[in-house]
Order: sequence, then structure tokens, then C-alpha cells
Amino acid sequence: MNNRECVLIVMLSCFLCFVSFAQNQNLTVESLVGTHIDSILQNHLVGEGVEISNGRFNNHAGLLNTAQLGTFNRNGFTSFPLETGLVMTTGNVQEASGPNTQSNYTSEVGVVSYTESSLSGLATNILFNCASLDFDFQTSSDTFVFRYVFASEEYCEYVNSDFNDIFAFFLTGEDPVTHVQTTKNVAIIPGTITTANPNGIPVAINNVNHGYHMSGESGPGTNASYPQFFVHNSSYNGVQFDGYTTALSAGSNILACQMYHMKLSVGNVGDNMYDSGVFLEENSFASTPNPAFSMLSFYCLHDDILFNFTAENVDSVHLVTPSGDTLRTQPFIIHDVMGADSGCYILWAKKPVDCNGSPWVSDSIFISIRIPCIPEICDGPQVCAGGIAEYPFEWESIDGPWVNFVSDELFTLNPPASLPNDTTIAYRFSLFDEFGCYFDTLIDVQYFAIKHTYVDTAVCGTFFWNGVDYTEPGVYVVNATSEHGCDSIAELHLDVATVELSIVCLTEDFCENMSAELSAITTLENYVWSTGESAPTIEVITPGVYSVSGSLGACHAAASIHIEGCELQIFLPNAITPSKSDGMNDLFGISDQQQRMIGDFEISIFSRWGDQVFYSTDKNFHWNGEVKDKVAVGSVFNYIIHCTDISGKPYLFTGSVAVL
Repeated sequence: MNNRECVLIVMLSCFLCFVSFAQNQNLTVESLVGTHIDSILQNHLVGEGVEISNGRFNNHAGLLNTAQLGTFNRNGFTSFPLETGLVMTTGNVQEASGPNTQSNYTSEVGVVSYTESSLSGLATNILFNCASLDFDFQTSSDTFVFRYVFASEEYCEYVNSDFNDIFAFFLTGEDPVTHVQTTKNVAIIPGTITTANPNGIPVAINNVNHGYHMSGESGPGTNASYPQFFVHNSSYNGVQFDGYTTALSAGSNILACQMYHMKLSVGNVGDNMYDSGVFLEENSFASTPNPAFSMLSFYCLHDDILFNFTAENVDSVHLVTPSGDTLRTQPFIIHDVMGADSGCYILWAKKPVDCNGSPWVSDSIFISIRIPCIPEICDGPQVCAGGIAEYPFEWESIDGPWVNFVSDELFTLNPPASLPNDTTIAYRFSLFDEFGCYFDTLIDVQYFAIKHTYVDTAVCGTFFWNGVDYTEPGVYVVNATSEHGCDSIAELHLDVATVELSIVCLTEDFCENMSAELSAITTLENYVWSTGESAPTIEVITPGVYSVSGSLGACHAAASIHIEGCELQIFLPNAITPSKSDGMNDLFGISDQQQRMIGDFEISIFSRWGDQVFYSTDKNFHWNGEVKDKVAVGSVFNYIIHCTDISGKPYLFTGSVAVL
């Protein structure tokens, strides 16, 4: 086991204390496995003026088959210099998500390790587990640029060691000066291209850092190299990597409309431990077309606008104003601008050639003409009686009542403590706004008097007002705030009424009468019973809960009563006489009064030999003594009844009946 592996084991066995951040304060990463590489490039890397084709990852086209490439979002971790984009790592890309839980993190890729031969010439040791994204591209102008951040777990314990994880952005194509096919690394430290070093210094662990020190130490360490481009993640937050560069730019001069090849690669050096990665800013791989404006986006009223721009290698240019006018003679100037001159200005340039066959290219700028205005004044300031409005702006003069000049840099509007009514006063302000635009106009300032409001109401029980429940009648006075935020006085004149409502059962024995008379006792009106009736007294014929509600003006009340159920009894005749012609006692059945107390019901009638001659589940059944369509005169039959009362309680009744 080598010393580096021992260090890793010791670090992994230690307990790492760190502040736990909410998810929206940490950078998050999503793998793009299964997504087509050309789609990844088009949606997350390509910007203006660039066309990309033939995308590959680790020399593989089509769908991404390794978890070394994904998208990132810094969320609330604003210390990270890029907001969204692509991230490519030597390990599992999702492990780059924050916070920084370990000082030396190593993750598994899950596929066979890939080695990028193009990096070998820059590496200080053997390469492991490389990640490489390459594609063809052409641009509509003669430059391209994109932004990136390099990050690594090698920081800062292995600075200036053989474990110098490295990456490079290799550009291959025709040099625009020598017209020779070349390959060069465009990921270099800013300002390092010199006569002695024409290719610059590549960005790597040993080249960009703030020196060596052990895990947990804050920087800077010893033997720092270009520390102005390095961020030490010593607070263990935001992103898993212990260190990363500031946002750097890579790019080059090229030939417009010419096909070039770009290879973005990163790899572990010396061993396959401790992840490193490259973050690529969303849609930043761009080639800004000529021409390009270089001027302010706002001007003051009555200014003259001189349009500054660059337009290289073009035959002619003209300017189109927001109103549609075309200026063809340089210099392009608009005198004494007004508010109507705000809008989008388009600079068109005619080039000798364009990638799409059209010679015209353009740039645009939106220019706002400031009608000078200070928000606290122009929006119509509002001042409460007795309040003071302060305006710390560079002023020349202000005309109107209640004005106090405190100093050369501050004036106040100081109305009296009491105003009879809301008052509006027109002031003439003459000053400069925060953009240096001159301001001279009449502004209405609103002064609000102390308001005295009244609330008169009658309620039943409790009245909630101004955050308090009031239950007693009376007059209540509180200090309040008006709709304009000014002090005010509010009075509550409250009349509290009380009402009662009850139900009386006028029937002594419900079970004896199989009905009950209920009466509402109250002074309320507009009765509504749970049965739907509206009379003060109602009759009910089944047990249960009955309620009534009533109202009188704003008062409402309700009451209920429970009518208890009775023990279920069924009385059936022991004989019927269907053979007689008197029309009496012809049917065997249950009376209507008894049926009101029955829930589920089932009856079976049997002959003396046990044959079932009648069956019904209808409690309102009627049997006429017939067996096989003939009245069985002189026969005796037995019956069994299974039923429940209206509460669901089960019952069993048996007996016999003679047919005469």
C-alpha cells in the first residue's frame, strides 16, 4: 500500500464536521446517461453563431453510456462562478453535488476506464479514467469563446506533486494566420502567452492553486501559483470539490465558416483516486457575429446619442432606428432624444461572405431614454400628518409649503401634526437623479390627515375586530393604521344579542304511540327542521336525531333532540280466512306501524312437511294462503322471520298461521 492510499484510508475513517446546508444552497448535478450526445451539446453548450455536429464522448457517438457527463445548477450556492451548464468528471458526475462532505473524494464510474492519448503530452505521470467530449463546429465570425471552471479533490494536499490532475481543450483546424493545420490547447492561464511561451501555460493542479497545505487548513499555503484564479473550498459547502478555479475563458481566432474540431478532456494523473472535473457554462460556446455595439444602454432626455460599434471585414453598415428609419451615413448620431426614441436599434453590416449564403449580419441594442425621475418623488410621495419625508438627492431647488432645507445635500417635507383633511400640494422639483439626469417638473405630494373611523354593528355572541374577540356590548376605541400607513383612530359601537333555541318532545311514550310531536321553543324566526319542514311543531314516526335551526336578523341558533328506538316487536295473526267472502282477514302480513321499526327483513313460510310455500324480503309483504295457486283451506303453516330494527340490531321471530 503506498502513502497516498494510507492517507485516503485515514481521511475516510475520520469524522468530518461541516455545516449542513439546505438543498437550495448546494450545487446539484444530474447525469445525462441515455441522452444523445449531439442533443447534449446543442441544448447545454452551443451559443450564438456556432453550429456543432458529430459529437462523441470517450470516442463513442450516439447515446451517452457513462455517468461522467451531466448538467449542474448552482442553486443558492452563489460563491460558485457559473450558474448552470455541463460538468464532466473523472468519476461519477453526480458525486460532484454539494455540500463538500469529504476532503478527498473518489467515486466509481461504473464502466471500463477510458484513457485520452491527447492529454499524455501535458501529463506529469500516467493517466487514468479520462473523460473526453469532442465535436466538429463552424462559426459565423472569426472568433469563438466559452467559459469554464476546473475543480478537483487533489486540492490542496497534492499541489506540486506527481498527482497533477490535468485537462485541456484541444482546437484542431486551419490557423487563420499561417493557414496550416494545427492542434493547440486553448485552456490556458490568462496572460501567460508570451514570446518565450507562445502556447501559454495550461490550467492544472500544479499551475493554478494557492499553495500546498493539509486538509482543513485555510489558505494560502506555500509555493502558490496564480492564486488569483483559485478558490479554496475550505468551508466544506456548496460543491463536493475541495478547490476550483474562478470562471476562465477559452477561445481563439479562427476562420469564419470553416470546419474545426474541439476536444474537451480531463483525466486523473498518477493514480485513479480523487475526482477532478470541468464545468462548462450553459450555452457559452459562442461566436459573436460582427458588427457589435460598444455603448451605454440609457441616455438622458435631450442628450445626443453617438453610436459606437465595431464592424470588421465588412463592405458597408447602416443603422435602423425603433421607428423604422435607416441611417446610412457615418457617424451615426441622433440629436436631442425624446422618450419616443427609446427602443431597439439594429446595426446591419454587409460582409463579403456568410456561412448561410446571406451577406448580411447584425447586432442590436435596446436604448432607454430616461425621462428623469426619482421614484420617491415621481411616484407621488405620500406623507402622514406629523411625518417627515426626506430626499437625499443632489438638488438645485424645490418650491412649495412645509419645506425645510437641512443641508446642501438634504431637504425635507415636514407637514403639521394635524391636518383637517387629506391634502395634495404641487411642488416644483429641480434636481438631478441617481443617473445624473436633470429633473425639473411639478409633482403632486399627498398629505394624509389622521383618520377617525366608526364601526356600528349588532352581533350574536362574539365579534372579532382588530385582532380581539368582543363579547360584551359597549364602545371600544383603538389606535390603528389607515390604508395609507398613517396613524388613525377607530371606534367600535357594539350591540351583543343572545338567543336560545330548544326542542321539546310533547309525546310521553314514543314506543307506545309509534310517533312523537316535537316543538321548537324560541323567539327566532325562519324555522328549518332537518326533515325539511318549517313549522314550529312537527310529528316524527321513526327514532333518530332531529334538529332545527332558526334566525332573527343577524342572530342564528340551532338545537337537536334524540328520539330513542324501541324494542322491536312483531304481532302477526294466527289465522286468516281467505275462503270467506266477507273481504276481512284475507291476508297474512305486518301492520304499517310495525313496519316503521324494521330495517332488513326476510320471511319464509313452510308447510307441515317442511316445504317452503312462500318467501319474501319485503316487510310490506301480504300472503293470501295460496299454495300452488290454490288457497290451502284447513291447513296450518309455520313461519320464520329474520330481520333487524332500524339501528341494525338482529331479531328472530317464529310462529304459525292457520288458513281457514
